[in-house]
Amino acid sequence: MLPAEVLQDYETLPTEAQRQVIDFIEFMKARYQKTKSENKTSSIEDSFGLLKASRTVTLDEMDMAVETEGGKL
Repeated sequence: MLPAEVLQDYETLPTEAQRQVIDFIEFMKARYQKTKSENKTSSIEDSFGLLKASRTVTLDEMDMAVETEGGKL
């Protein structure tokens, strides 16, 4: 949808709906700025595959380590 079409649709909305559109735009702007600043630090997803385990660990071993050693393997 082109910006002109969006504006045209916006102008046909009732006043309360227009306010909701403005509120949503402000919400999205704030969310995008927050996401943009968070992207400056690497996310955990970016780290997947960077480290290699020295040995394989089963799910049972992981559960046991969490229960008994606070997560230390």
